[in-house]
Amino acid sequence: EHQRADGWRRFNGSEGAVWRKDYVSDKGVPLRAVVVERDPPGTANDRVDLYLSRRDGQGGLLYEKRLPAGEGPALRESLDQRIDPVTRHRADATGPMPSAGQQSHADRFKDQLGPRLAQLGMNDTQIDTLAAAAAKEATRFEGQGEVGRFFLSRDGSTIAVQQNVPPLREFSVADALAKRPGEHWREAVALDQGAQQEIHQDRGGLGLAVAGHSQPEREARAMA
Repeated sequence: EHQRADGWRRFNGSEGAVWRKDYVSDKGVPLRAVVVERDPPGTANDRVDLYLSRRDGQGGLLYEKRLPAGEGPALRESLDQRIDPVTRHRADATGPMPSAGQQSHADRFKDQLGPRLAQLGMNDTQIDTLAAAAAKEATRFEGQGEVGRFFLSRDGSTIAVQQNVPPLREFSVADALAKRPGEHWREAVALDQGAQQEIHQDRGGLGLAVAGHSQPEREARAMA
């Protein structure tokens, strides 16, 4: 079972990923949210289920909802914004939070490369820093499509982001670790807001974001 910095715990169940988080409402009611991202093998019945219940023994299930597959990140973000006072205070104090898609990129990074980075001696803070940097790079080149995989070079010096459309985009591990996670997240949020502004300002009225304003980066080499 893996616990993220935002308090959500994740483990793999028989039919998919299970997420759990405890809250206390603004009226002092202890709550527990369980989000099940169902992906049963051999079927097409993928979906997301939400269960919200009390934790004080004074009532069972309070709320249940079924959503289409892929809605898990947005659902968890919505629950935090509505119920979690810490998240609401942080959003008020520090400005915009990473989007659900950006957080999903960071989670995928930690799922794919976290164990390997830990074997190399990195601590949780360093892994969180690289996850935030990876989410930022995915946002920078979001015009290349959905992120599929993250790769660590054989010498451990670079990380590459693989998206639907080539080329691979890579960044330096050392450069990324020179910043704090919050710095990467602020830059990622700014990139996302800039992309959204471009969409709204598109004079052709087609709503198309233009990617690739940054200088081209080298294609990743010999990734393991």
